Amino acid sequence: MDCKTALLLLDFSRPHAVELDAEDAHALEDHLAACPDCTAAAKNERRIDEHLGKAMRAVEVPDRLRNHLLNRLEADRGDWYKRWAGHGLRATVAAAACLLFVVGSLYGWSQYRAWNRPALDPDSAWSEVFQKTVSPPDRAEVEKSFKQQGMPTVLPDLNYRYLTAHGIADFQGVQVPQLVFYRADNDGSNHAVVYVLSEKQFKLKDVPTNYVSPTGYQYKVTILHQAHGSFAYVIVHTGENVEWLKNPQ
Repeated sequence: MDCKTALLLLDFSRPHAVELDAEDAHALEDHLAACPDCTAAAKNERRIDEHLGKAMRAVEVPDRLRNHLLNRLEADRGDWYKRWAGHGLRATVAAAACLLFVVGSLYGWSQYRAWNRPALDPDSAWSEVFQKTVSPPDRAEVEKSFKQQGMPTVLPDLNYRYLTAHGIADFQGVQVPQLVFYRADNDGSNHAVVYVLSEKQFKLKDVPTNYVSPTGYQYKVTILHQAHGSFAYVIVHTGENVEWLKNPQ
């Protein structure tokens, strides 16, 4: 499953949703387990659902309105009983008609959503990767993307022609910008994941300057600091160093 399909299926995988069959649900979970970008997107959507649910449940009916409704119901109760004998059948029929209308509308909407799902195009996955490889976004475009997501940031000065993906990810329980770089040439391949940490989120004074993890690890960690100290960049990468990731300019 590719990222585009996974993001489309997220709408059908919310709690208590039953639109996804078991096979799609398992495929989506497998993809989320292996893709940090889609995992971050799923967490954001579920967090929004949770916040909206709490907000709706927190809405209180004003006391004056509640008392007014109770008094009106009490006053109309006697008249309602009198009219029930003559209008009970019509009320029952009307209620049944409303119920059928609601059920029919819900069924029609579910059928429309199922019918309106896009067909899978395997070539689209290749074209998206090819497009990013041939014309990757530059630093300014990525910073603008993060700003539109409500997370303005200053990105490191790196070689963005190797950028393959970016998004919001979880880092030590905090949502931070994430960049994914990949390079392949005759000398082999390298990849790196960069987490952008802000002084508003972490104590950057305690972060080592130009830290590099010990040798012997399959993946190494290099930490770079912005000159003004407002941001630090944690780079998890293959290879002994990140020279390949530096901006040639």
